[in-house]
Amino acid sequence: MFSKAHTAWPHTYSQHIRKSNNTGGPDLFYQFESGALAEDDDDMDGLGNSEDNCLLVPNPGQLDTNGDGFGNVCDADITGPGGVEDCAVNFLDFTALTNAFFSTPPSPTWNPNADINNDQIVNFADLAAMISLFFAPPGPSGLPNACD
Repeated sequence: MFSKAHTAWPHTYSQHIRKSNNTGGPDLFYQFESGALAEDDDDMDGLGNSEDNCLLVPNPGQLDTNGDGFGNVCDADITGPGGVEDCAVNFLDFTALTNAFFSTPPSPTWNPNADINNDQIVNFADLAAMISLFFAPPGPSGLPNACD
């Protein structure tokens, strides 16, 4: 038996699972408390979709270093022609990331927009994130953004 119960924000969300152990003994019972969930929170980061700048990847801090309405964790669109947002992850963004590769905040080559995973260093983790988003638009975001 599996049951799931929750009420509207800001109440607690609970899941209950009852599983027979098939040994004739008592059933096992598990209860998971996952804290408060926002209503319509697809990525379960505690922010409702209408307030979330990255709908599919959890980012409770909502870091958006370039202010384009997309959270860094789903925004590998670092730059565009002439510095204007072009709403696509492409070779301009790849060049910007490689120019900042292995940089940290005190470095003269530091680019906070290239730190996609927000770990204060531009490295292979950011490159992997960019590759997974290549030729796609940033986001999606539940906020007004530069690509609307």
